[in-house]
Amino acid sequence: MNDQDIEGLCVLVNSNFSFQDALRLLRDNRNEKCFNGLLYHLEKGEEIEQFLELYFPKKYCIYLKPFSLFLPFVRSLTLTRGCIHDEKEYRVNTLKELLYPLLLFVGTWLGLSVFTFLCFPTLISLFHNFSMDSNFLLVIQIVFKGICICLFILIISSCILVLLCRNKHCQLIFYDFICKVSKHNFIKLYQSSLFARFYKQCIVSGISTKESLQLLQTIELHPILNLICKTVENDLIKGIQIEKALQNNYLDRTLIQYMKVAIYSSTMDEMLNGYIKINEAKMKRSIKRFAKGCQLVSYGCIGFIIIIVYQILILPLTLMAQM
Repeated sequence: MNDQDIEGLCVLVNSNFSFQDALRLLRDNRNEKCFNGLLYHLEKGEEIEQFLELYFPKKYCIYLKPFSLFLPFVRSLTLTRGCIHDEKEYRVNTLKELLYPLLLFVGTWLGLSVFTFLCFPTLISLFHNFSMDSNFLLVIQIVFKGICICLFILIISSCILVLLCRNKHCQLIFYDFICKVSKHNFIKLYQSSLFARFYKQCIVSGISTKESLQLLQTIELHPILNLICKTVENDLIKGIQIEKALQNNYLDRTLIQYMKVAIYSSTMDEMLNGYIKINEAKMKRSIKRFAKGCQLVSYGCIGFIIIIVYQILILPLTLMAQM
């Protein structure tokens, strides 16, 4: 079963078709074996949760299994599809925005490293052969080496951090640390938007706030989302009102303000949509600032290289003037 099949099932069951009727209507040569298997188990009276993994993609099972503990299967399927679609769209758009500055950053480091460690020694030797002062080249080489080493350390540190954060416990430690160090950071914006998107899907599905928080804690793929929901739920259990429970270090302040207004205006889904749009604009601005920083470093290095190449080109004229 693929995404197209699941989307078709969701459309039909939301149009008041039974799940079995939806399977029969969408059955064709491509999915016949899968759909017949589902119908066989359902007609035997088996619960669909018992054979989910046999017919549904793994990414859907990760959501469907815990969601089915709180909701009927049909509603769980609709909610799962909404969450997966929103998450995929959000992740792809964010990666597209980050691709250019990251490539520029790595490209600058590679180009600068090649020039510094391969070309510079040859240039210095050339100056020595012509008995010319090469002190300024030595100074520039030292500066470039320092920049290359700093960029290399930064790239390696980032790679190590990414690998460490594949571990859920490390993700939580890092997120807790960065939220304490900086109240406004890119990662908090990303996680707050993810929370808003998933919470909006729950609200649209008619799930209460308490059930939404409990349900979102069951998504194993997102430990930081689990942490946010658990923190808010624990405060609610203590008797703290929702607007105060939301005021924690893990959520973006703008999201907290939007949700406060939404609580009293009963337009939660509209307010969350508004926040998501504002959040996207904030993240784009952050990425643009990062890109401009990369461009500044890149163009600065290119400028130095052009100056050095120019010095090499005018070397014959300098020698002729000295004769």
